[in-house]
Amino acid sequence: MFKSIKNVIYHIFILILSAAIALSLPYTGKFIADNYLTYWSLIEREKVFLISVEIAVAVLLIMLINYLVRSWKDRKFSKMALDDMGLVLAAHTESLRVRKRIKKIKERQGTARDVLLIGSTGHNTFVNPEGDLHHVIQNCREAKIMLLNPFGDGACVRAKSIPDPDITPEHFRSR
Repeated sequence: MFKSIKNVIYHIFILILSAAIALSLPYTGKFIADNYLTYWSLIEREKVFLISVEIAVAVLLIMLINYLVRSWKDRKFSKMALDDMGLVLAAHTESLRVRKRIKKIKERQGTARDVLLIGSTGHNTFVNPEGDLHHVIQNCREAKIMLLNPFGDGACVRAKSIPDPDITPEHFRSR
């Protein structure tokens, strides 16, 4: 309920802000018109122009404030993830810049620290030199890793929980 009230207040604030800007447009236009009378004569009585400018300003304000709020929440989440939990899959890795940054974070978090992991398989993650945590495991003081028994019931449950149809209990056993 608190979240819905917060959203309503947010939208009312945006509406009031865009209305204030829209109401100030004639005064702003008049100020500009003192210097550019030829342009003012074209837009002074154009209601469609003023309304379209109001809508454009409202849309831009909504987009800007949404971007700022989302950035603030993402920054808060990533700070919590890095400080409190270590590593988190929070970014898309299509970008080369993002992949380099994640690699640096993984190396920094793994150096001279204890590593505790729970995983389903270890080959792609730890054994493969191109794996995500291969270098982290090599550089840490102590690593405690619990892997899934590929022949146990947990492998069947884990395979069923993954939406990819190619992942089966046999897939875990072949790794």
